[in-house]
Amino acid sequence: LSGTPMKNGRPSNLFPLLKAVKHPLGRHQRAYEAHFCQGRETFLGGGRSIWRATGSANTKQLQSLTQTHMLHLTKEKCLKDLPKQTRVFRKVAVSSKFQQSHNEALRKLDKAYNTRTNDQDPATLTALTSLRAVGALSKVDAAVQVAAGVLEEEAAVVIFTHFVQAAKNIHKQMEERGWAGELYTGETPVKKRDAMVTRFQNGLSSVFVCTFGAAGVGLTLTSAHTIILVDRPWTPGDTFQAED
Repeated sequence: LSGTPMKNGRPSNLFPLLKAVKHPLGRHQRAYEAHFCQGRETFLGGGRSIWRATGSANTKQLQSLTQTHMLHLTKEKCLKDLPKQTRVFRKVAVSSKFQQSHNEALRKLDKAYNTRTNDQDPATLTALTSLRAVGALSKVDAAVQVAAGVLEEEAAVVIFTHFVQAAKNIHKQMEERGWAGELYTGETPVKKRDAMVTRFQNGLSSVFVCTFGAAGVGLTLTSAHTIILVDRPWTPGDTFQAED
């Protein structure tokens, strides 16, 4: 069972599942990718080449051929009594310190973009990630303030961010305010993770601070009715998954 068989809408994500359930399309990966994923050899120079299969093609045919193995159920059909989500967007006043850091990160991004050698130059992505990280860190104080307000009326709150350092800062400030909480990131030892979820679900801790990468999928955190998204992941589907 998978709630996200085709993340980002790429047919290549579907192949491992078709192979696992022994669907005929799962027999020959290269043929599948060539027909449905625009798979092709990309030459890098120096006699080197790589196989790329990140595209999308013949999707109506793919849908028709896989419908025997697909059961499409939506949340609205299965959970009719679930209340609708309410999204509230808060503007955050940024301190001069973080505004300066943001301006500097923006300059570095501008430089990386204008000196890139090609559209896949990793320096541009690195600079953009740094810019996003500054944005997340600049909203830590506001996130803590909003979370404290939620906890005055509700038993628990979940706080998501993409960046580990932002999560650590939020967790530290919440504990300094007297709110016991869990810090769940990619750095969290696997053997400790289940216990953290159990404590939160049983009401033994009120705050669950986590990253999208570590906790965005596969966790049940229903003891909280409110989540705070300090920032957003690249893929909208990851945001919706975390919210749900």
